[in-house]
Formats: sequence, structure tokens, C-alpha cells
Amino acid sequence: MQVSAPVGARTYIAATAALGAILVTGAAVAVAGDGVERPELLLLFGAVIVLSERVPLFVIQDHEGEGLALSDVFLIAMAMLLPPFEALLGFTVAMLVAEVTRRASPTKGAFNVGQFAVSGAAAIGAMHAVTDFDTVGLVQVGAAVFGGVVYFAANTALVAGVISLYEGLPFMQALANGRNTRLFVWAGNVSLGLLMGLTGAAHSWAIPVAIAPVGMLHLAFAAHIRERRAHERMDGLFHTAVAAHSPMGVDEVVSALTESARALLRCNDARIDSGPPREGELGVPIAGMGAPSWLIVADRRGVEPFIRADHDLLEAVAAIGATAVENAALYEQVESEGEKMANILASSSDGIFSVDAAQRVQAWNPAMERITGLAVADVIGGPCTVFAARDEQGSLVCPDTCPGRCGFHGEPVPLQVTTPAGEARWLNCTYSPMPGGGYVVVARDVTAQKEVDDLKADFLATVSHELRTPLTPIKGFLATLRDKDDDFDSEQRVHLYEVMQRQADRLERLVTDLLDATSMDQQQSPLFLSEELHWGTAAARAVEVFQRQEPDREIAFDCPVELPDVVADEQRAEQVLMNLLSNAAKYSPVDGRIAVVLTHDEDEVRTTVVDTGPGIEPGHRERIFERFTRLGDYRTRTSGGAGLGLFIAKRLVEGMGGTISVDDGPDGGAAFSFTLPVVEHAAKRT
Repeated sequence: MQVSAPVGARTYIAATAALGAILVTGAAVAVAGDGVERPELLLLFGAVIVLSERVPLFVIQDHEGEGLALSDVFLIAMAMLLPPFEALLGFTVAMLVAEVTRRASPTKGAFNVGQFAVSGAAAIGAMHAVTDFDTVGLVQVGAAVFGGVVYFAANTALVAGVISLYEGLPFMQALANGRNTRLFVWAGNVSLGLLMGLTGAAHSWAIPVAIAPVGMLHLAFAAHIRERRAHERMDGLFHTAVAAHSPMGVDEVVSALTESARALLRCNDARIDSGPPREGELGVPIAGMGAPSWLIVADRRGVEPFIRADHDLLEAVAAIGATAVENAALYEQVESEGEKMANILASSSDGIFSVDAAQRVQAWNPAMERITGLAVADVIGGPCTVFAARDEQGSLVCPDTCPGRCGFHGEPVPLQVTTPAGEARWLNCTYSPMPGGGYVVVARDVTAQKEVDDLKADFLATVSHELRTPLTPIKGFLATLRDKDDDFDSEQRVHLYEVMQRQADRLERLVTDLLDATSMDQQQSPLFLSEELHWGTAAARAVEVFQRQEPDREIAFDCPVELPDVVADEQRAEQVLMNLLSNAAKYSPVDGRIAVVLTHDEDEVRTTVVDTGPGIEPGHRERIFERFTRLGDYRTRTSGGAGLGLFIAKRLVEGMGGTISVDDGPDGGAAFSFTLPVVEHAAKRT
């Protein structure tokens, strides 16, 4: 941001301007008293000085702008050819006219004129202090060189002083900036000034001949520098455009834009502001920023002022910036939409992946990772056949290409895939073609639904079978009794009635199990009576009842004498034991032995039912307590049942505060155990 000059700098400028005014006034008084000796030379040099200052040479040295002119050339020539006061007055007045015609700011113009007056007076005074210039010889040449040294030193020191005060730099650092360029230019200018002075001293008419090549060379260098600057600016604009149109956000574009403007125009400050530039700053409006905005540069390095070309350059930067800001806003919008789409894909419960025209996987969302077990890193860029889809019969779909190439478009296609862990997953896949030959697949995991459907189908088949099994003999015996009742004696009729009674009981148990399972599946907790129960007596009674139902089976009952009482619902506890006994009878051979063993510790009484059946593999021991679960195919089972007994037993035991599990029997078969809390332990829990 441009700031006002420090107090010290303002004082320094005022002192320099005042000292210059005093020196020029003194010279004017002296000239007025003595008269002008060579007015033609005074006018000639004055005109040439004004012209040379109107076309200065601005060069870059160590990233600093340095203005170079021919003032010291003409000062040395004037000091050699004109009286001292006349030379000082003509030189200073010409510099004043040049500043006015350049429309320099009053502060800058006052300092420049004062600076030239002081430096010129010091140089002219030094030259004439050494010798007069009535004749020309080695002494005069030496004096002229000495005057050039004084002018250079005074001029450089004055400029360094004001830069030091303005920018807060040490004086020696400000003095050293650009010294190499200034020294070389000073040496050339002193040489040209001597040449012009010696030529004028020999032949006055030859002075224009000496001035002409100097002026032409100056103009040639000025044109060269302008062309070079134009090339540098075009190159800078090109790099600005490239940088500004890279994928960036709006804030990044603004930062790059201001940095480019600062570098191109060699300023210490560049910014986007809501208002126009202040005095001493350069600014242009910039579009695309929403509210009215200006691109402003300020605090230019070196002595070069802002010119029309700088304004045009800044306008070009602003135009690039406006387009870049618009593109950045679009880029941010696209990036935001892309991020939203990525979030949608990432959070989708459905698997989504895409395949390009070359049959390579382009996208693979987290749901696909979860469903297939294939990581994104292992799939992206690979062939689409990594999605090895199979039909319901287990055959590969389109084994030589991708399913998307087989016309699977529109309606969902039921497919199955196998994960690296060997788990089968069922999917409903929808294939949608994309422009360019690729396609997108949406894969919905329906494994759980298929398992439920399979479970329902198995349940319906099982229940249908179980219902038909008792109904068939009941209907058969009833038909027999209806048609041939007189053929049977009383003992035979009792036998038929007993068979039908057992089948009716079996049918009743099946319906009861279904009702119990339904209420439990709907999270309706069965009603329990919490009462103190001598479980040994109740269990013995349940075993005796079951023994009467299965008179041909050997059932052993082992109960310790000192068995603590439990807290349980007697009817529900007996139902659990009866379910386990029924389950053991189904899977044990007719001559197999069933044992019921009761044990206890301080906290619980454990009841174990051991059978001599085939046993249960460890991988199925949790699953058998689920509803409608029976191992094997219902069409090949040798025992009946709907797969509800163990499910009901588990829910009843847990409702009474116990646990149920299954393990291997001591001599093969399965050992089902459930626990009930003893009275003291139940009291502690409540």
C-alpha cells in the first residue's frame, strides 16, 4: 500500500530544493549583472538537455530500475565553454523545463531540480577551482574529469539519501544499488562531455556536429531498451497467463495475479482493492471479482515513473486475471460437484464401478470393495474380468469379455461373485452404457435377502412336510374306522386311537412351536413365573413323561442328592428339557442311550442332555439355535421337525437368566447344556 513520505524524507527533499533554489538564484543574479556572453550556446545546450531528459534510458540492474540521461555530458561541455554562473543557470533552467514537460509530481520535480542544481554547482565549482578554461590543455581535461567525479558523487549521494529515508534502507546500501551501471554510464558520459567541450573550444560551429552522434546514439539505445522491455513484458504476460490458468482456486489465482503484476511492473506492493488507486499508485479495474475491484501496484523500485505502457501492461494483466478468476470459479464449482459425486459414491450402500472402452476398470467405490473383497488399488486400471460374475447355476457370465459387452442393459441381472475368502455374494447388477463405449454397473448386495428367501422356501417345504406327516395317518385311520369299524375289536380300536392321539399330539406340538416362535420373532417376551423350584424333582418328572412317550428308549437320569433350588418358571424349564430330549431322540438310533445329567456350583444348576447321534460340527453350533434351522436337506432327513425346538429353548433359557450351549458328548454324539440360577445367586442379581 502506498504511504505518505516520512517526515525525514520530506525535510530532506525540502532542504535539497531550497539549497538548489538559493544556488540558482545566486547564479541568476550574477548573470544579470555580467550579461549573457554566449546566448546561442546557452539556448542550444538548453534545448538539447530538455530533449534528452524527455527520452531517458531506463535499464534494470539487480532488479532495480535506473534512469540514465545525458545531463552530465552537457554539464561538462557547458562548464568548459560557458562562464560558471551562466553554465549553472542554463543547466538548471533546462532541467526545470524538462521536469515540467514530463509532468512530474511537484514533490519529485522539486527534488530533481534541486538535486541537479546542487550537483551541477558542485561540479562547476570544482572545475573552475582547479583552473580556468580560457585555453584547453591537460590541466583543463583533468579539471573536467574531476568535475565529472564531483557531479557523479554529489548526484548519487543525494538520490541515495532520499531512497534511504523513503524505504528505510541503510545509506550505504542505497548508495551501492546499481553502482556498476552508473559507473560505466558516468565514464562514457564524461568522455562524451570532454569530446564535446574540446570540439567547441576548437571550433564553435562544430558543437552541433558533436551533439548529433551523441543524440542519435541515445535515441538508438532508447529504442533498443523499449523493444527489449516490450519483449520482456510479452514474455511476462505469457507466463502470467499460463500460471493464472493452471488448475487453481480463486484465492490462488488472486495471489498469482498480484505477484505477477508486482514482478512485471517492478513494484514492492500489488493488491486487489475495492477503490481506485491513490496518488503515486497505478491501478486498473478488474472484472470477475463480484464487487467492483481494482488491480493496483505501488511503491515502484528505482526512479522510473509509471508511463502509459505500464498502464496498458497492467490492463493486460487484469484482463488475464478476470478470465482466470472466472475459470477458477468454474474449476472450484466442478471440483465441488466432483467431490459431492465422490462422496455420494463413497457413501452409497450399493456397489458402483465403471469400465472404459478398453475394458479397464476406471472407478470402484467402497461398497464394491466391501461386497467383493477386492481393494481399489488392486482393481483400478485392471481388466473388467476381475469382476468374475456367475449365473445362478455357477457358470461364468461372458467368460471371454465383460458382462457389459453381453447386452446386459436395463433390467437388473441376478449374479453371484465369490470373494477372495471364498464367501459367495449374490448381487442384482444393472448395466448402463456410457458415451465412448464404456459402461457403469450398479451392484446391489441381495445376499441377505436371498438367504431369507431360501430360508422361507426351506421353511415352507419343511412345515408342509411336517404337517402332512401326522395328518396322513390320522386321515388314514379315520377312513379305516369309518369304513371297517365293525371289523376291529376293542383292543384294536384302542391301538388306532392311540396312534392318532400321538400324531395329533405331534401336530399340536408343531403348531405350538410355530406360535411360540412367531411371538418370540416379533420380540414379544414370553411370560415367566419367577419361583423357587427344586429342579431335580421337576426334571425327573419331565424325564418320566418323556420315557412314557418313548418306551423303547433307554434314558438315564443322574441328579445329585444335595441339589440347590433354582429360580425359574417350572413349566418353561420343563419345556426346555422336553425340547432337548425330543431333539436327542430324533438324532439318536432307537437303541441309543440318552442321558440327563444335573450338576451345580454356587451360582447355577447345569442340565446336560447327552445323545449318541452324529454330533454337531463346531462351525454349526451357533447356527442351530436360529429359527427354522435344520442341518441337511429336508428331502433327505430321516427325522421330522420344523427347526424351532432349539430356537425356542434358547429364548426360554435366556428369559429365565440362564445360558444354553452344545458340545461334543463324552462317547460321541452331542451334549446340550443349559443353566438356571440358584436361589442365592438370583437374589444377589436382583
